[in-house]
Amino acid sequence: MKIDFGVRVPVSGPLASRENVISSAEAAENLGFRTVWVHDQITWSREQNSHHVSSGSVEAVVEGKSPDFFESITTLSYLAGVTSSVRLGIAVVVLPLRNPVILAKQLMNVDVMSKGRLVIGVGAGAPLVGKTFEVVGVPFEKRGEITDDYLKAMLAVFERRRYSSYVGKFSSFKDAEIFPKPVQVPHPPIVIGGLGRALRRAALYGDGWIPANITPENVKKGISKIRSVAKKNGRHLPELLIGNEIFASIHSDSNVARKNASATIASYAKSIGRGSEDVTLLGSPSEITRKVEAYVQSGVNVFELKFIYRDMDSFNSQLRLFASEILPSFS
Repeated sequence: MKIDFGVRVPVSGPLASRENVISSAEAAENLGFRTVWVHDQITWSREQNSHHVSSGSVEAVVEGKSPDFFESITTLSYLAGVTSSVRLGIAVVVLPLRNPVILAKQLMNVDVMSKGRLVIGVGAGAPLVGKTFEVVGVPFEKRGEITDDYLKAMLAVFERRRYSSYVGKFSSFKDAEIFPKPVQVPHPPIVIGGLGRALRRAALYGDGWIPANITPENVKKGISKIRSVAKKNGRHLPELLIGNEIFASIHSDSNVARKNASATIASYAKSIGRGSEDVTLLGSPSEITRKVEAYVQSGVNVFELKFIYRDMDSFNSQLRLFASEILPSFS
């Protein structure tokens, strides 16, 4: 079975920079990874940058450095021009913070410019980013309703009709001509991030689901829920993109892999109130292969790998080892 292994590039964290974003995307493409991923925030504090590290490691944090977080859509647009075959994914855009018509226009443009390589991840936003909702002026408590409404508005824009129209609670427009339409038909795949209500959202509007910090057993339960809700609502989903946003640390010596990742895993888990080594890919190639197999058996077919690395040499070393020892088993 061919599995999509993708790599999160450092758009945030202590190693975020233009040069590192470009070099990591190029390295991933050259080594045979199928997707490069970015994540999405508008505001990002120094405290979050120091403790909620999902690109790099806590050991790489430099006191006083600005909390850089490169904007997701424009970064993907740039990466479309410096890569040629790798898919371009966002996991996930915090949808309530964006105007859905403008966002749909931007995403269609990225899909056209990349010749159909875009994967759209969508989420409602977590308490961790509540400050951003305040800054943008969006009611955090209504984020779920807004997300569902905006998703339907975006789907209306994606439709291949001359005029796009939609009437909803938070977004409405009539007879809008918005082109060019995306290369992928009917639109780039939409994967829904999150748990709880997100499963229903995936069943009704998505092409897949991309949770984080989740066991293989809970992946199975989530897929079952999605298919059940879809069936009850008359929606046929023969194929689903089932993602897994997951930390990775690989080394020939499993003890070294764990040591390199332990501080970052602990800090991240503390910042979100959950998470552990049980839902990560840490260890030697043989250990990681077994863990990947368990996830694949549960239904996962897309991995967004969040490598833990103190510098770009470590990142590239892990990328090469993963590509040579893991990718061939799942190609």
